[in-house]
Amino acid sequence: MQASRQFKGFDPLSGAVFGYPFPSLPHIAIRAWDLLSPARSHKQIEHAAKTADWIIDEFFRIHQEEIFKRADEEGWWRLCKVARRNRTSASLSALVDSWPVDADEPPPNLLTRRETSETYALKQALGKYRIEDDPVFPNGQEFEYFAVLALWKVTDVKNHIWLRREPAWIAHQETARTAREPAPQFPPPFQPVDDASLSDTERNQILAYRLAGEDCSRAMEAVCWAEHLKALVVRSDEIGEEKARERISVTARAAAIARHAKNRAMKQQAIRYYSENQHKFKSMDAAAEAIAGKIVPLAFRTVRDWIGEYRRTLRAARIP
Repeated sequence: MQASRQFKGFDPLSGAVFGYPFPSLPHIAIRAWDLLSPARSHKQIEHAAKTADWIIDEFFRIHQEEIFKRADEEGWWRLCKVARRNRTSASLSALVDSWPVDADEPPPNLLTRRETSETYALKQALGKYRIEDDPVFPNGQEFEYFAVLALWKVTDVKNHIWLRREPAWIAHQETARTAREPAPQFPPPFQPVDDASLSDTERNQILAYRLAGEDCSRAMEAVCWAEHLKALVVRSDEIGEEKARERISVTARAAAIARHAKNRAMKQQAIRYYSENQHKFKSMDAAAEAIAGKIVPLAFRTVRDWIGEYRRTLRAARIP
């Protein structure tokens, strides 16, 4: 789940976090809250999440452009033959996934958002931006952005389970009184069963737990790095004036962030429509034709790449 809808149904400063099915989850949230300035508001936390999401997406976009630039310079023919208008993250991922094992040249070392943690991407990119200049999140510290990221992933865990309507989760959600009260102990969410005996409901439930488990580990990774940065007491006045001038102003990127949020919302709308109506389409091309220019005002190729990326994500998360 991306930051444009990150904290829907959850207050990142006081929302109830409980330990089913992962007992460490409430403690991760408490550690993240302790790293944030007491003066931070709900609006500021949401804004920081959107900024972090945009910076992460920029990291992967620039990484992709660098791969194609190197391919053009060194003559990697499999990449060079991709038309510039088709050089998207989805098309590059598909090309790398289908790279022949006996090819003369190895596949590029591609980092994708699906397989790379947000903490890693933010660690690589955040230092390039003057985050302290953001008027909505004033005097922002790097460790605060990682604390926000940890809460972002805690919310994703909650939503993966909630969207599957897990009875034990809902029961505690309805009775929880405070954000930090001890969570009751629940039985294991599912017992291992033979793959052939799984119903669609059971498959969906196991998929939800797998996605939730991955987000729980990413939340822990983010809060640990935030605590590391806080311990180092990294301050902006330690950065030389020349290096500070080289960094990119977050304020100057406000328009780009707004465009990114709009594009993210359209992507979610297109994927949601496809997931609810995919049984009506004979192919992904047919689905893209039905969505492009009708459900969202975007080109066929863009929508087709989104659908392909969505289907690969589902396949990657399924039981082997």
